[in-house]
Amino acid sequence: MAIPGNTLVLATGNNGKVLEFKSLLAPYSITLLTPKDIGFTEEVAETGLTFKDNALLKAQALASHTSFPVLADDSGLIVDALNGAPGVFSARYSETRCGKDGQPIPQAAANRAKLLEAMSGYSNRRARFHCVLCYLSPGSEPEFYAGTCEGRIAEMESGEGGFGYDPLFIPEGHDKSFGILSSEVKDAISHRALAAEKFLAARIKD
Repeated sequence: MAIPGNTLVLATGNNGKVLEFKSLLAPYSITLLTPKDIGFTEEVAETGLTFKDNALLKAQALASHTSFPVLADDSGLIVDALNGAPGVFSARYSETRCGKDGQPIPQAAANRAKLLEAMSGYSNRRARFHCVLCYLSPGSEPEFYAGTCEGRIAEMESGEGGFGYDPLFIPEGHDKSFGILSSEVKDAISHRALAAEKFLAARIKD
């Protein structure tokens, strides 16, 4: 089961995710298109109750605008002490905040600040990143591939690499956050990498 035309539309406007997927798919000579490349400018409402639900919603929205196969990602951070929060709300966990200069703080930074506040006083800092990919090809049923990366929430941010919660997440087996660890390490152990590995194993012929 190969990918028709070796071209995929990645259903995300997140530049960090685009860069990760380009790196993960590069060895397979897959051309990766973004919604912007196909003229899709709509904001897909992530109204699903699960990562799988939201991945499917995004895949279906893009599939209605292109004849290329679509790969949609929905992923987030699950924290034990917070009963699974922020979960499917990871990208929009915090309301917009303003810094000391009165200017709005970027959403990702506000999310991390809220998470640190919520985790104050908790000794149990176990958490995991979870990803569900939905592959939707014209005329076919959707396929789903999931990946999970176990770890813990640090007590303070470290590093400027990655994106989102990366500066706060220390993956299992490491003592540094994804904000410090190299992209090579992240591409080998991240939730997105593990889900992509399953997708590639199922779709790409030797």
